[in-house]
Amino acid sequence: MKKFLTFWFMAILMVIPMSLTSCGDDDDKDEPGTETPVTDVTAENLTGTWRCTSSYYEDPDGKEVNEDVGTLIYLNADGSMKSTDAEGYSETGTWSVKKGILTIIYNDEGEASYPVNYTITECSANKLTFTAKDKYSYIKVSFVRVK
Repeated sequence: MKKFLTFWFMAILMVIPMSLTSCGDDDDKDEPGTETPVTDVTAENLTGTWRCTSSYYEDPDGKEVNEDVGTLIYLNADGSMKSTDAEGYSETGTWSVKKGILTIIYNDEGEASYPVNYTITECSANKLTFTAKDKYSYIKVSFVRVK
């Protein structure tokens, strides 16, 4: 009987570690829109003029579009903003930042304003990168500080 109990005791000891072992992390950490925000960004870090150096946009049809390079965005200390693309089209609005999320409320001429929340994934003295994702599209845009 003692050999029988010893056998079961050893078998259980061998099975326990296997049952506590899990599979590797199958989550796709690079999935668009799942980036971790840089949370120590302040309004003072972002205030200034930024020029777009790269832009990745995936539309609802899965097409990649890169049309924002050269766009200037002015984030003013008073919370106002303006963006102007290479063709001269401008948008205005307001902006704020909290816990790594840059919120821009765009003023649509004659229409209701609409907010967009961007996840800041990189912010240094001279570089800014943010992403945004909704159920229809994903964008990732990088900027360099102009002034």
